[in-house]
Amino acid sequence: MHILKMNFSMRNILAGVLLATTCCLVPASSVAAPTIKQLQELNQIAIELNRVNGMIRTKKYDEAVEFIEESETKFNKLVEEADFPSTNPKVNGLRLRYKQLRQAILRLNAAAMKNQPQDKISFEKDVAPILKSRCLSCHGANRPRGGLRLNTFANIKKGGPSGKLWVTGNANVSPLIRIMTTTDASKRMPKSGTPVAFKDIQTIATWINQGAKYDGVRETVNIGESARENNIQIATATGNEKVSFTEDIAPWFNNLCVRCHRGRNPRGGFNMETFENIMRGGKSGRVVIGGNLEGSRLFRLVGGLENPRMPNDRQVRITRQNYNDLRTWILEGAKYDGDDAKIPLSQLVPDEEQVKAEELARLTDEEFFELREKRTDDLWDRVYQNSEPRWVKSKDFYVYGDVPATRLRQIDNWADEFAQELRKTFNDKSSQMWKGRLAVIVFKDRFGFEEFNISVEKRRVPPSVVGDANVKSDYQDAYIVLQDVGDVTLDGQLNLRMSLIEQLASAYLQRGGGDLPDWVTQGLGLYMVAKANSADETIKSMRSDAFRLVRGLSKPENLFAKGQFSASQTRPVGLTLVEFLIKQGGADRFQKFVERLQQGDSIEAAMKAVYQADYKAVARAFAQGLRSR
Repeated sequence: MHILKMNFSMRNILAGVLLATTCCLVPASSVAAPTIKQLQELNQIAIELNRVNGMIRTKKYDEAVEFIEESETKFNKLVEEADFPSTNPKVNGLRLRYKQLRQAILRLNAAAMKNQPQDKISFEKDVAPILKSRCLSCHGANRPRGGLRLNTFANIKKGGPSGKLWVTGNANVSPLIRIMTTTDASKRMPKSGTPVAFKDIQTIATWINQGAKYDGVRETVNIGESARENNIQIATATGNEKVSFTEDIAPWFNNLCVRCHRGRNPRGGFNMETFENIMRGGKSGRVVIGGNLEGSRLFRLVGGLENPRMPNDRQVRITRQNYNDLRTWILEGAKYDGDDAKIPLSQLVPDEEQVKAEELARLTDEEFFELREKRTDDLWDRVYQNSEPRWVKSKDFYVYGDVPATRLRQIDNWADEFAQELRKTFNDKSSQMWKGRLAVIVFKDRFGFEEFNISVEKRRVPPSVVGDANVKSDYQDAYIVLQDVGDVTLDGQLNLRMSLIEQLASAYLQRGGGDLPDWVTQGLGLYMVAKANSADETIKSMRSDAFRLVRGLSKPENLFAKGQFSASQTRPVGLTLVEFLIKQGGADRFQKFVERLQQGDSIEAAMKAVYQADYKAVARAFAQGLRSR
């Protein structure tokens, strides 16, 4: 442990900790008091905790950390047994104090490292073993909790849905350190387990402060296995081979072999879940040697040249084509033509959806136009089998429905006019906005619109909903569906032209895929409606509703929380929020924000990357803007 003389600011921190805890020992009449004995025990814990200040002053950091952990264990046990309410100020005061003491020690250690020589921390030797033993059970390669994979350095560096795990050079503000040191057991990692030892946390913090450098062989290697990786030889395909591993070998390996050769205890110690594992071999050593059929035991077993014959199931046999492909692949050097040898074979083999997407990608423009027309006919037949629809075709749209032909042409003109506005707003240079055109399906009455949602979308819609958009990433389906509600806005309901604009904007955003929040897709549409109809009473009413809804939040940042608002409430909030973001940074920046969300960034991460601002600060500024308006 490095030594550092305590400076004035640290004395102030510790004094503040002591003061905060002392204040919390005053009973609050508004909180139900526990038994006198339990209060005495809690007060005694707080008094004993004062000893930590002396340990820190005398630089006995290890002793201080050990005392804190023992004290916190006793504290948590008391809180659980006494069933203190979550609002009890004494309990919350001590929780805060534990957190502040830990952070104080971390800051002292960080300051010491800046002023004194120190040993270099190795990721592979020092950090990886800690992460491997404490984190991989929940954050491994398969079904990782919270979408965070920690099985390789590449995945660790990438972070998770909430963003990066560390700030290089500053462990104190790094999320990885915070989630391991928080006193809130419900948020601390590892979940439902003993806390990470403080010396291990210091090791990781030191590594982050030293620059978070990687010193293994490859970032895609499973952490802690660099030495093992050195013995694996992977030949990269040139593209001139007759047989492709990913297209010709991986599919039947995955279907016929992996069922027995997977998991922690695969048959014969031979795991075939990844190409890397195949080349590593099993208990008896390597089973595939490029260019050497005789030396490749896998070929001998599969071909029946050696027993036991594989696959070891009489009902499962490889085809002659499988055998010939395996032979050629080995003779050509057993080369790999994928991106990463650690990717499971199951991910290399295209599923039905991927095959369909590849087929769609090969269609010509004319073939896609025909597909759009057929898909739209099929959708219509699921609602009205005996009703003859009408349609109008233009460059970007296939307007279709049971309204009069003049109405369809009017809708097509509106759609084309708004498409140009979208192109202008977002500087869109694409020749066609939706591959195969966007179908605009219009029903003359409420019955048809509701029946479409029940038959096609498998849902019931409230009376306030008169439009919807659905664009698949592969464009197999690309349509909006509308109820013709007329040309007048009544009772806060948009007219048909406004509803068309709202859904076209949503369909425009859906082109990029991803799971966008409703306030983004609905908000952009209503923003575009408001631009063209700023004086409309419905739009004015929505702005008033947004003010009322946001004013009712205990914290402004809660407006980004999923499920915070109902479907009807999301629309006015989305309108004003998108309006605010575009006003702050323009349409280009808003589009970049949307793209980050489509790529999987969280609201917090996307806001920070695009607007260089904390999402909470953005929420506060938005709420203040509504109030001033």
